Parts: sequence; structure tokens; C-alpha cells
Amino acid sequence: MHCTTFYSYKGGVGRTLALANVAAHLAMRRKKVLIVDFDLEAPGVTTLNFCANACDQPGVVDYIHSYLDVGSAPNVQAYIHRCCFIHPDDKSEVELYVMPAGDQSASYGANFAKIDWRELYQERDGFLLMEDLREQWIAQDYDYVLIDSRTGLTDVSGICTRQLPDAVVAVFFPNEQNLVGLKDMVQSVRSSTARPRCPELLFVPSRLPRLDDEDGVLERWLERFKSELAYSEQQCSSLDQYDSLALLDQDIFVRSRPKTGLAKQYRQLSNLVAQLNSDDAEGSLNYIKSIARIYSGETNDKFTFQDASNPFSFERHKDRLQEIEDRHKNDCVIQRYLAEHYYSMRDFAHLEVVLKHGLSANIFTNLEGGVPSETIPRMHLLRMRMGAELGETVDTVEAALELLKCAGSTEFMVVEALMALVTIDRDALPPPQDIPFLQSVDLKGFVDLMRKFGISSREAAYNCKVALFARERFKEDISDPHKTSIVLALIAGGQFDDALKMLGDSNDPTSLASLDLGDAFNRVMALWGRDGVPEVAVFEAVLALALGGKNVYVETANYHQCLALINAVLGRVEACKLHIESARAALLAGSGRRETSCWSFVEEPEDDFLKHCDEIEKLSNGENIIPLFISRNASIAGKPN
Repeated sequence: MHCTTFYSYKGGVGRTLALANVAAHLAMRRKKVLIVDFDLEAPGVTTLNFCANACDQPGVVDYIHSYLDVGSAPNVQAYIHRCCFIHPDDKSEVELYVMPAGDQSASYGANFAKIDWRELYQERDGFLLMEDLREQWIAQDYDYVLIDSRTGLTDVSGICTRQLPDAVVAVFFPNEQNLVGLKDMVQSVRSSTARPRCPELLFVPSRLPRLDDEDGVLERWLERFKSELAYSEQQCSSLDQYDSLALLDQDIFVRSRPKTGLAKQYRQLSNLVAQLNSDDAEGSLNYIKSIARIYSGETNDKFTFQDASNPFSFERHKDRLQEIEDRHKNDCVIQRYLAEHYYSMRDFAHLEVVLKHGLSANIFTNLEGGVPSETIPRMHLLRMRMGAELGETVDTVEAALELLKCAGSTEFMVVEALMALVTIDRDALPPPQDIPFLQSVDLKGFVDLMRKFGISSREAAYNCKVALFARERFKEDISDPHKTSIVLALIAGGQFDDALKMLGDSNDPTSLASLDLGDAFNRVMALWGRDGVPEVAVFEAVLALALGGKNVYVETANYHQCLALINAVLGRVEACKLHIESARAALLAGSGRRETSCWSFVEEPEDDFLKHCDEIEKLSNGENIIPLFISRNASIAGKPN
């Protein structure tokens, strides 16, 4: 149970309506909510239309009189009354419970006046009575108890702000009178010892005028409240002045007018209240996210060590996160977001624990949206990253393999896991058919994966396995430009026969005339790789295609490098050098972007691409060297995967 008091130093600020809308929103979330009307001098909860069933029923005053008469705490169930309303979306019945101020059909005023609060506490164990009341609320399994407190600084308001609640919502209009009054209340709450942990404070500037604040008047007042009452942005939720006759009927906007701006603000307040309840899964998740926003610098709030009563203080937030972790051990989504936070803080001790909880939670969550598909693979990803940073290679490989097994893994997760395996243990790479992502992704996804993963010689061999799997899976559906990407991956990985199956296996120069220049070039390179020597006649045919202008290509760095290699094979030294110079110039003009190299058949960083240009120039000068895509795969060329 989480108990929250709504307090205002002065009346007329919309405190009771704020409470009612928060209660309705929580009840619509299927939380068990109890409203307690402790504004005993001016009770108003039962005037709300959805609380009418509690009107003229026994409540707080009657409960206290019963105790004073018999000397023991009565059963609170006799003073709590079920109320309900219709959910605006699914038209189902939404229930909540009300403990009114008391039965106002009889002599309520006289009964209330007879209560001597000082005598009750000093001579009749009133403190223990209220503790028993709270324990009875807990026993009734309420998720939320919302107390409507009276205004001012009184004995009753002290019960409501210091003894009973876990949190206090201070509702105010930003002016001098409210600021002076709230200072005393805030100080008394922050110094309270009635509960094991002093109540947390939320601040709600209310009835704010929606006018142009050209002189910054409202802004200055709000900043003054924030400064003098020492609260953070994370503890504040404002309510605007809303001009509507519906407010005369005390309309509950989250129920009857859910699309209005005021309803949105009430829901934001409700969510802020829920953040302070570690038992509420949605609230706990929002709390974790709010902490993450502070650490990432998205807000102006800073954690402080000095104010331990601040729910967003450094020390207190650690206790809250531990509390959330303990209460939601079986919720994989909450444990995942805790893991995200601890990883961002490089707190690997806590990260290891929450990952263990999350990965053993058996795909369970109490959150309304269920378990997102990326939840489990995301935790494996964090475990993999933690292992890499700590140098734990066994854990890193194990986490990477588990990630690749997950159906919810995204492309970037798959790429990162594959990169980790290639770096640490290439032999651990699973066959592509065992990676669910590759089973579900479309052809474009395959191509994107190969472009992102096939970026160095180390990945090329595995990349060709992915390409073979793509060719088999999509068969005749493969077409340009996708075919080209798959062909490049096959050649890069030494699978020349398989590449030629897609390009045509003929070394007849006349057969190249009908091909696109790119396919013709890739075919002769695959033939070179398969046969071990370049066939001059087919290289001359490709050069004729390029010079004949049948195929018009954008003159990129790759284009000029390919023509340089053709000329190098044919012994055309000057032409080779000219294209090498053009390739270098085009690459440098591209501001350092990666470029596919025909020397390796994978995308290369700028430095490696330029080194490959140097190698091509050496080849043109008669040096006995062969391209990297052939030498790298000399031991596996032509072998099946």
C-alpha cells in the first residue's frame, strides 16, 4: 500500500479535484484505490458524483468516536464504502473505495467538535489508533490510499502530512501567502520521525493562468517556490487554469474529457504519484526512466548528498532502485531497465545481479503493455558488453550466442554480437540458419546486415555464409541491387563457384557483352579467384564495355579503382595510374566515408582503401602480387560451407 496526502495551505486551489482525478486515473489502471476525506471541517469528497455512494455514511469522525467509546480500534471496513463509475474506453465498471469524513445526515458537526485531538494523542493513544488504521488499510490490500487533508497548520493536518502518508502532494497557487504557509509544512514533513522514512514531497502549482508571461512574472514566482521550498523538476507537476463550466459540477476530466489538456496534466500528476510507489510496476518503470534522464543531463536536476529527504537525492534514489529491484525480481522488463541504468553508470556489481533476475524471470511482467520482444536480447546485449569491458571473454561469447538465439534480436544487436564473436572466437560463430533474425528478415534486411557486418577481412568468410543462406532462402527473388551485395559477399568470402552461379560461369569474352558493367567485372574477378590466374581476354572485354559507354556508372572511388585494376592486369600502366589518382581524389572528396574496395571486395576505411590502391599500382608495375580477396581465401577457395 502507498499512502499519499493531498495538502494545501489555503483553499480554492483545486486540491480535492486533483485528488479525485488522480484516484480515478489510478482506478482506471485497475489499481485498488481508497479515498479518505480527512478535511473534517469542510468535507467535500462525497460531493463528487462518483463518490455519491459514500454520502451520509459513517467515516473518519465516526471511526474515532467508536474508538473513544469502546477503547479499542473498530474494524475499518464498516467505515469504507464501495463506489464505481464506467470506464470511458471499454465501458467496464471501475471501482474505488471511499472513507468519508463522516455521516453528515445526523449531528456530524457536534460529533466532530467533541474530538479533542490533543487529548486523543496525549491521553488516549491517538498515535497508535492512527497506526492501527494504517495497518488495517494495508490488510485490505489497497494499492493506493489518497487522503484529502484540511488546509492550514493544525493537529489534523499534521496527522495527514507527517504520520499517515508515504508522500505528500502540496497543491498551491504561487503567491506570497502560500509560500510562507508551505515553508512550515514542508519543514515539518522533512523533519518528521513518525514513519521509518519521512514522507516524500511532490509540488503542484495549480490554477496557473494561461496568459502571455511577457515580463516573466509567473516564471519568477515558480522559480522562487522551487528555490525556497528546495524541490526539483522531477518533484513538480503543474495544473493550468481551465475555463469550463464543467468544473462547477466537479467533473472528473480524466474520465469525462480525457483528451483535454487538463486531463493530460492530471494524468501526469497521477504518474508522478505512482513513481513514488515501488509496488507499482508502471510507476517503478517511470521512476527508473526519470533517474536515467537526470543522469543523462536531460533535466536541470542534480543529485545532492545533503538533502536525504529529497526522493531524487543521490543516496535516496539508490535505496529506491534497490527497493524496486527487490519487489520486482520476477519482472523481466523492470529488471531490463534497471540493467540499462546500471550499465550507463558502469555499476557492474548491480548490473550482474539485475541481469540474473531479469534473465530468469521467464518472460513475465506486470506492466500493461506486456514484454517487448527486444527485452531478453537487450539484456544479453548488456551482459555481452559488460563482459567485453571487464575482459571476461567466456561470458562475452556466451552472451553473444544467447543473443543470436533470441527471436526478438534487432539488426544492430545481431551485428554487434557477430562482431564480438569474430573478434574473440570466430569458430564460435553459429551457422546463419540458427539465427532467428535471419529467418524472419526480408531480403533488404539481409543486404543491410551484410553491409554493416562485412566491413573487414575478418568478417568476410562468415559474411559469405550469410550470403549463401540468403541465396538459398530467396532463390529467384534476388535481384539488383540486392544480387550485387550478395555476390560481393560471396567473392569476399572465397565462394567463387557460388558467385559464378549467380553471374554466369562462362569465360567466353563475347558472353560479357550482354551484361551490366558491374556484373561483368564481378564475373571476371570470380573467374580469377576460382582459376588462380586472370584471363586477359575477358578483362579486355570488360574494359571494352567500360570504354564503349554502354554502361554509365557514377565515377566513384570504387569505379576508378576497378578500372585501375583492369588496366593493371592488362599492363596498361599509365591508364592504371590515372584511375588510381582519380580513385584517391574521389575518396578524399567523400570526407572519409568507407568505400568498397575491389582488392578485398568489402567496405574499407579510408586508409585501407588507399593502401589497396597502392597494391594495384604495384601490380601494374609488374610485381608478383594477387588481390586480397584471393590470397585471403586461398586455403578455402571452392570449398563448401
